[in-house]
Amino acid sequence: PTLVLQGSSPTTGVNWSWSGPGGFVSNSQNPVVSVDGLYSLSVTNPANGCSSTATALVQADLNAPQASATAGTLTCAQTTLALSGNASVPGTFSWTGPNGFVSSQQNPTVNAAGTYTLTVVAQNGCTDTAMTVVAQNTTAPDVTALGDTIDCISGQAVLSAGSLTPGVTWTWSGPNNFSSSLQNPAVTVAGPYVLTATAPNGCTATTSTTVELNNDAP
Repeated sequence: PTLVLQGSSPTTGVNWSWSGPGGFVSNSQNPVVSVDGLYSLSVTNPANGCSSTATALVQADLNAPQASATAGTLTCAQTTLALSGNASVPGTFSWTGPNGFVSSQQNPTVNAAGTYTLTVVAQNGCTDTAMTVVAQNTTAPDVTALGDTIDCISGQAVLSAGSLTPGVTWTWSGPNNFSSSLQNPAVTVAGPYVLTATAPNGCTATTSTTVELNNDAP
């Protein structure tokens, strides 16, 4: 944020006089300045009173890097995800987040929900920050299962699965290595049946039911 103006002259013993923006004045040969603009140097030879002038332009590069950050949602199927960091100019990246998380990668991988802050330091030393939120969807689906009774009339029973969670998939298992992905499969063997419902977020819920057998002869 500061720099040194450099005055020079092949004549020894000269007097230096700088002037510049904001009423800046200095009698040093190499004064320190912190404001951009045009600076004028007057050099005077005290031996003969003659003088000459020169100018120097101090430019400013104070543009912030315009950081941006994006994330996603953690689920039972996706337990980690990559943060995405970007900046309008090249620079270094520094992330902080929940549970003491820190990273100097541009796109680090995380496994915890919460707010993450990205700080970008450009090559000119200017900084910018951006925040993003990693959401979490690990809600298990609700699930119900109903059995039925096998009798001499039908010889089979229909299992019934239900859920208020949209988009679930079904997995039934039961006696004699029975398995089915149907919501309401028909079975011919009595016994306990286990139903697993899997939601679109990968989370599962399990319940069970029993198929009874009624084959008593009159």
